[in-house]
Parts: sequence; C-alpha cells; structure tokens
Amino acid sequence: KISYHTKNMNLSNLEFNTRQENMSHAVENNLMAKGSKQGTAKLNEFQVLQIKCLLKNGYKQKRIAELYNVDKRIISHINTNNNWSWLELPKSVKAESVDVTLKDSYFE
Repeated sequence: KISYHTKNMNLSNLEFNTRQENMSHAVENNLMAKGSKQGTAKLNEFQVLQIKCLLKNGYKQKRIAELYNVDKRIISHINTNNNWSWLELPKSVKAESVDVTLKDSYFE
C-alpha cells in the first residue's frame, strides 16, 4: 500500500502515474497551491474579491485591469470563472463596499 509520504522513498511506496493522474490526485486531495499561494499569482484573494465586486457592478474589464496593473485577460478569466472560481463573492456585496480609492471619472 502506498503511504503518500513524500519522504518515503522505498520502492514499495512508489508508483508510476501520468501527469494527468498526478494532477487529479493533487486536486482530489487538496495538495495543489491555489490563489496567492500559487507562485505565479499576480493578485491576492482580497484584490480578486474587489475585482469580482467591480465586475458584478458593471465596471469595464479594461479599466479594472488598468487599476490593478494586470493584463485584461486576467480580469476576463476572473469574470468567466476560469481563474479564482473557488473564491466566491457574497451576494450582498455592493460596489460601494470595495475598499479601493476610485475616481468616478476613472470608470466613465
């Protein structure tokens, strides 16, 4: 039986898997880093919640991308739940509760 202890290098504890099998195992067992703990993240969880709030309230993706200094595709992926889908915005949140300084003319 496999123990899944990464330090156990006994031959009996090793198994051959495809990359997809390894990825599936990591997802199923919550072993993958996600959010800002993932090494290439450009945003943190708080910023993504702010962005989701702005998107929910109709702000343009291009302007949000400029505000957070990220590519528009990152905002698009957040909007379509391709990225950060596990981080949910409470239904009651309104744009006024976003904790960033926004000039009204910035989003016109």
